[in-house]
Amino acid sequence: MCDPINFATIDDDAHRVGWYALTNGLIESDILTEFDVSYLALPALAQAAGTGEYQIMQASLAVVPFARASGGIDFRFLGFGSGYGGNGPAFYVQADSDITSPEQFAGKTLGVQGFTSVFAREAQLVLAETYGLAFPLEGGDITWVELDPPTLLNAVKEGDVDGAVLAYQAGWLAEQDTALKNIGQLDALYSEATDGSVAFGSAIIAENEYIEANGECVAEFQRMAEESTKYAEEHYTEFADEIVEATGVSPEYLDYYWSTDENYMFYGGLDGEWVRSAQAFYDVMTEHGLYPESLDVEALVVD
Repeated sequence: MCDPINFATIDDDAHRVGWYALTNGLIESDILTEFDVSYLALPALAQAAGTGEYQIMQASLAVVPFARASGGIDFRFLGFGSGYGGNGPAFYVQADSDITSPEQFAGKTLGVQGFTSVFAREAQLVLAETYGLAFPLEGGDITWVELDPPTLLNAVKEGDVDGAVLAYQAGWLAEQDTALKNIGQLDALYSEATDGSVAFGSAIIAENEYIEANGECVAEFQRMAEESTKYAEEHYTEFADEIVEATGVSPEYLDYYWSTDENYMFYGGLDGEWVRSAQAFYDVMTEHGLYPESLDVEALVVD
């Protein structure tokens, strides 16, 4: 029998859908029967990495290279997720703004959910590769502002920032708001700038020491994570109301996330396309000096 697993993941109601079967005992296992799932904001996830509080985490892609370079933490990849299908995260400005393209953010303020978030990194890359803008957070062509998603959404509506990169619930709310306009799909622009890579933001990770000591249990978790995703894809309308009642999330947002992969793709596992796209992401981030080192993704995959 496996010891209980503390699993930390992203604090987003669409993710509560994806992990619903896992957290509610709907996937049977002979050896792995106890989970404690915590939903954390992205900064909290990053801070928890390497503390030992969570055996397995779904964290930002940014966590792994920094943890390895600064803390010597040997994180390995158990799967990849939080993919964007081309109609997910986007650049938004006020509806009456003169800005009609991300290229016009030169000399302007642009808000992001976190300076080290994948959304910010992908935005920096797109602005540099596609529009030729200097991307450093300090001293570049753009003044960057870091705010939590609800505050960031309000900031662009009120004109406190000239634009913002919005995703998940904040992005969905922005898309419905006539006071705002979408001037560029970040995920589609990123894919174009990286020769068709899948745009995605998270990896399921664990420290190698834990994996080596609990290999069978880790493999069982991977199987159950994939089945939880399949269950959500096939049955999310049957339990979405339960999540709506518990958190107050709009049911339309859950449908926007789960009804098609044109917006978001919850979990790609270790599919080859996702592995190749992860490698492309780390390579280009390192090339632009955004990450301390590139990674050999294949060598760090636990399959």
